[in-house]
Amino acid sequence: MRKLVRRSRWQFPVLLAVMVALAALYVERELSPYPAGTGATVPIYVDVPQHAPLAAIARQLHQAGVVRNPRLFTLLGRVMGVDRRLKAGEYAFRPGTPPMDLLSTLEHGMSSLDQLTIPEGLTAREISRMLYAHAGVDTVAFMKLVLDPGFAGRLSLKTPTLEGYLFPETYAVLRGTRSEDVLSLMVARGIRTLREEMGMAQNPPPYTGNEILTMASIVEAEAHDPHERAKIAAVYYNRLRSGMRLQADPTVAYALDKRHERILFKDLTVDHPYNTYVHLGLPPGPICNPGRDAIHAALSPDPGTTALFFVARGNGTHEFTKTFAQHSAAITRIRGRLTGPEPSAPPPGGTP
Repeated sequence: MRKLVRRSRWQFPVLLAVMVALAALYVERELSPYPAGTGATVPIYVDVPQHAPLAAIARQLHQAGVVRNPRLFTLLGRVMGVDRRLKAGEYAFRPGTPPMDLLSTLEHGMSSLDQLTIPEGLTAREISRMLYAHAGVDTVAFMKLVLDPGFAGRLSLKTPTLEGYLFPETYAVLRGTRSEDVLSLMVARGIRTLREEMGMAQNPPPYTGNEILTMASIVEAEAHDPHERAKIAAVYYNRLRSGMRLQADPTVAYALDKRHERILFKDLTVDHPYNTYVHLGLPPGPICNPGRDAIHAALSPDPGTTALFFVARGNGTHEFTKTFAQHSAAITRIRGRLTGPEPSAPPPGGTP
């Protein structure tokens, strides 16, 4: 009898440990559709919205192929007590990530080492270089998709390129990320932001979404002082209504791939579709990837601005004028104050 009691005392803990281990293996198998060692290495991207409940996040992860059993994942999160502490944001998960690690990442957010912040105003090519330096994303494959109208169509865009739609934001980008995945993520955010801003605009200019984004990209490239964005947008819309050429230096720089070089007078005469010193109207598409504030300015230009010209003061701000005579006088006055070399090209609106 004593032997039976002693045996039962050690058998129960062992049995309990085996049951816990089997339960853990079951949970692991049911939650992860990619068991370790399957060779699946491409990160899976999931955008978790604000205030999303755990059950909704579990369904997202299931649809994305991150977990197999959303109900069990939800139960696990509640048992762990993290169901009310999950953070919104862009997430990148590697296939085979254990469910405990998934919940921990959702609770604390992506590691800063895995995140890349894309600043406003970069071109697609400049973004591709950042992605390569951060996570080894293939720049050639990236730019090939940026310039592929077919790929744009798959992302619900009727544009020849994705320039302008790569929304500047902080993204989770892991090594091994495919170009199509990060582009899809950035374009989805860009389209969503454009739609949000267009929906909130009280009296938007009569232009298409792509034209608004094109104007926003010029404003982004021109405005160094954020308080001037709406005024700069107003000047360009005033010129369009007056039948004047935009004469925006950043469009010439984009056309000639001289964004970080001086624009010369001879550059202003180059016959290129993006050269707004030569061609009337907006360029064919955006010249960079603008942020939300520039998009807002393009949709809500300053209604009190009647100016048709502006010239850089050399301190990040501009002087706005209504007539060409006033504009010429402003140029002379400002150049007289500058101690450095004279600007190599006139500011927008150099001729009436």
